[in-house]
Amino acid sequence: MFSRITFNIIAMNDNTQMLIAAIADVNIYSNANHGFMVSMKIVQDGHVFKFGGDAIFSGFGSVESPQFFLHFITRCMQVFETQKLNDILGAVIRIQVSDLQVVGIASLLGSDWFFPTLEFEKMRISLNNKHNPGL
Repeated sequence: MFSRITFNIIAMNDNTQMLIAAIADVNIYSNANHGFMVSMKIVQDGHVFKFGGDAIFSGFGSVESPQFFLHFITRCMQVFETQKLNDILGAVIRIQVSDLQVVGIASLLGSDWFFPTLEFEKMRISLNNKHNPGL
């Protein structure tokens, strides 16, 4: 199934690193407060990171606004140029880690990065502007 691979650091500064890693698992689950969420298990040289899940969705998603959940899945599929979410399992990827948290992902050779917190914040502003025009 998934074998351990050692990866190297590409670039690093004080608290942000860009690393080569692999997607070990993808989970879709629901939470009474936040609705559906997606979480990825990412491994890098023996270290395990979580990408998505409560840490991302608790600040943005809710049962009433599934846009964040759908956006997360759509962007992951776009970044990895696939039609099925399961196709990303085992993919070797680039991750940006800040303060020991994965904040962005990209395919190994692609230039399209997915930073959910930044994209979700833009979505929230857009949704607020639609619901409260003139503010």
